[in-house]
Amino acid sequence: MINTELQSIFHQENLEMRKGLKLFSIAVALAVVLSGSAVYFLGPAASGLNRGPGTPDGDQNKGITDPDDSAAPTADVCGTTTLETSKQTEGFWEKKVIYDWSIDKYVIENEEVSVSDAGRLGTAIVPEGETVTVDYLLDVRRYVVEEKEMVGVSGYVCVKNTGDCPTENLAIVDHLQVYDEEAGAYVDVAVFGVDTSSRPVLQPGEEHAYYFEYHLDGPVAAEYCNMACVSITNHEGHDGEKHYVPAYDSFRMPSEPRLIEVD
Repeated sequence: MINTELQSIFHQENLEMRKGLKLFSIAVALAVVLSGSAVYFLGPAASGLNRGPGTPDGDQNKGITDPDDSAAPTADVCGTTTLETSKQTEGFWEKKVIYDWSIDKYVIENEEVSVSDAGRLGTAIVPEGETVTVDYLLDVRRYVVEEKEMVGVSGYVCVKNTGDCPTENLAIVDHLQVYDEEAGAYVDVAVFGVDTSSRPVLQPGEEHAYYFEYHLDGPVAAEYCNMACVSITNHEGHDGEKHYVPAYDSFRMPSEPRLIEVD
């Protein structure tokens, strides 16, 4: 999915990241190499800063599509444009415990009150003009109905059209990666498309933040690299072909789950 030029650039940048260079330095270096594909931080005019709907099959992922078919085609455009991209990513690890409650009421037996049905029924004879006190015991219990852990990554891929023409066939493929000591490089642990249907075409000067939330089976590592490959088919210098403008972000997974209790 990524052309040879981009793979080479990404490999070089990963090595620099491993050496401890700041993300901003990586972004600047990448912008220079790609000759006009710059990295920017989301401006106040950007739309889309709200969580998108869940996927059609109802699973936990949000804003996720097939990486091999991440976006529907859009109308052909006469002219080329340029993009700026950035990324905001956060790892999450949550333990969700759902409780329910049971309440049982029992009559306490004494000299004046007799009980039956394991204390659920009480009988007392009250002579005329006298009183009888009936005592009850309330047994309240809280029990676990469901317990599950949720691990994943969420965030925004931010795209701005910095040219003079609308975008054509805008698509986003996201790579969640960890560093492999043996390979000496970052490797994919998940690849997914990011839904662009909230704004499939960006007009000149328009910017939009595309939300995503992707769930993993469990923590793979403490440190991650997240790369989004934003592509259009009318990028300046690459008209008629899919050209990628990458955006990077690094993040750490929480060291332990955050407890969420629901009654």
